Amino acid sequence: IEIHSGLSVHTKRFEDEIVKIKNVSYVFVALGDDELNIRTAINLRMLFERIGAKPVIQVVVNNSDAKIYLADATNYKKQKYNIDVIGDIKTSYSERVIINSELENEALQRHLKWGDEDEFWRYEYNYRSSVASAIHMRARIHCGIPGADKREEELTERERSTIEHLEHRRWNAYMRAEGYIYSGSNNPESRNDLAKMHHDLVEFSSLCDVDKRKNSKVGTR
Repeated sequence: IEIHSGLSVHTKRFEDEIVKIKNVSYVFVALGDDELNIRTAINLRMLFERIGAKPVIQVVVNNSDAKIYLADATNYKKQKYNIDVIGDIKTSYSERVIINSELENEALQRHLKWGDEDEFWRYEYNYRSSVASAIHMRARIHCGIPGADKREEELTERERSTIEHLEHRRWNAYMRAEGYIYSGSNNPESRNDLAKMHHDLVEFSSLCDVDKRKNSKVGTR
């Protein structure tokens, strides 16, 4: 990861740095202000078009009305900007959207790959972890990750490797966000959920084969 500190999106230097980036596939815009986020996302689409790149661009917009307006935004030539707007309460994170929704059902199906339904509803950890997994799978499909929309048995070896690495990174990020730390040993007996210590919070290459396979099982349809 290369950090360009002190770089303002309003400057020519920002544009110069953007066009230097090769093989861009995904852009996330979150600058703390809806208007600034939108203007930056549109400007980025222009800059990437100039160099022949067509990355997925997602922008955080808290205003629900703005999200609806921007969903099919075009220029005066009717060319779509193809900018995904996320982050507003009403249509992304409200109780109506998540509870009893298609997303919740997808999360349940994720959980059933390794647990039972009673545990999904009974324990908040299981529920939230599975919802996070379902959201990430949607993102992988949206971004065109090879194998993201397949069942486990349909994956090629290369696709399986990609899905397993991404799913393990997602799980690591989620567990860290929940306050978990590495237990200090790869022995499963070192796991302590009261202390929020887990033996699998390691690089993918350090996992045993069984846990590697678990990632492709959970991370597919």
